[in-house]
Amino acid sequence: MTDDDQAEVLSVRRDKGLNGLPSHASARKRDHVRDWAAREPDAGPRQPAMWAVSEAVSEAVYGQYPKGFVRWATRALGVQVSEIVHVCSGSLGRAGRCSIDIRPAAVPDVIADARALPLRDGSVRAVMIDPPYAVEYAKGLYGLEYPRPSHLLAEGARVVAPGGVVALLHFLVMSPPLGCTIERTWGVTTGCGYRIRAFTVYRKRHAELDL
Repeated sequence: MTDDDQAEVLSVRRDKGLNGLPSHASARKRDHVRDWAAREPDAGPRQPAMWAVSEAVSEAVYGQYPKGFVRWATRALGVQVSEIVHVCSGSLGRAGRCSIDIRPAAVPDVIADARALPLRDGSVRAVMIDPPYAVEYAKGLYGLEYPRPSHLLAEGARVVAPGGVVALLHFLVMSPPLGCTIERTWGVTTGCGYRIRAFTVYRKRHAELDL
């Protein structure tokens, strides 16, 4: 394994416990979070957040965008909701062109490995990828092998048409896949006590720009 390969294989303690609260916060802070949620019932008891409460179809399935995030991301990407293919979609439900996840329990439109998408080259306008962020997340929450973000990005870039976008939510900001450029990166947090994620958008170049 090269240094570059090793750099994208993260091993970190999960920041979320099975109850949805920060796992690395002190007991006093966890009590504060519970008190906050009780005072703000509209924000939901599980996830005090910048975008409060997740877009969950089933709380039994881990892997959920915070409420309102998909709508915000759609505007940020400059596409229609119906144009987005959600990869590693978790329990997102119907929120785009289709959802793809390797876990049947997530009830995606398509059950498939994100590293080998059953889509034709250049066949979609936009892809959003929300994979496990570290080895512990993949094994502990999903019972899966950790997927390297570079592999996911390469596959996303394959299926996106020239001029289209691939967006990755991850702890890492990865170098752009072949034929793509980084357009912008935002920091995303779901509240106090949780690690910040990076939402990075990659634009696939038109073929004539590679000449």
